[in-house]
Amino acid sequence: MTKYRESSPRSLKTKEGIISYLLVRSPKRRTVAIHIDQQAQMKVLAPRFVEEDQITTFVRQKTDWVWRTINKMRHKRILRIRHYFVEGEQFLFLGKEYPLTIVPATCRGVGLSFDAEKWIVVTPRSLSHKECSLEIKEAMIQWYRRQAMEILGSRVFHYSRVMGLEPLKISVKTQKTLWGSCHHVKKSIHLNWKIIMAPMGAVDYVIVHELSHLKVPNHSPRFWREVEKILPDYKSRKQWLKDNAYKMNLD
Repeated sequence: MTKYRESSPRSLKTKEGIISYLLVRSPKRRTVAIHIDQQAQMKVLAPRFVEEDQITTFVRQKTDWVWRTINKMRHKRILRIRHYFVEGEQFLFLGKEYPLTIVPATCRGVGLSFDAEKWIVVTPRSLSHKECSLEIKEAMIQWYRRQAMEILGSRVFHYSRVMGLEPLKISVKTQKTLWGSCHHVKKSIHLNWKIIMAPMGAVDYVIVHELSHLKVPNHSPRFWREVEKILPDYKSRKQWLKDNAYKMNLD
């Protein structure tokens, strides 16, 4: 079995969007190849002797095939985007995608800011690619969680007043498969911080959905009537989440 010893994240801007991939070099390879697994994680396998610009040209020539493969996975809803936290990579916030700008500097830790057009991350020059990616990922998770605490709290307060409800506890946490949950007896609402990546309309749908469970603790027709009273177009908001869930992760 070939053992790949050298790997580093890369990204390529195309007309369809940013392609992120892991460049893996091996002394035993003689040709360049692209591999996309069932989770849409892309690797470019290359010999050590091939120049970087030749590899980039190869990937660019294959972009049509890459996007066809990714879209096929998207259609089957088995896709989860893999992030490498590299320059130019796109991340969602309130339904829009913004690029990541990385600024290497002489500093001790990673610093992250957002200027309404892009994320700017200042990183220590001493960090390896892997260390840098892990540090940026953690910084972004913390940034999203802070935004979620502020924005989701205010939206829950707003819709609680509109619906005449008083949840006793509201928490923002990580949930692998749920956008939110409600404990009907304890009157507690739990929201996944990742929904802050969705447009506000979809965020409001999740909040109204969970608040409605304080009235109806199941998904009966009566429950959906409660949701529809507040959000007559809830189905389109719900559909956005189904169609774009594959983007809403930081894996």
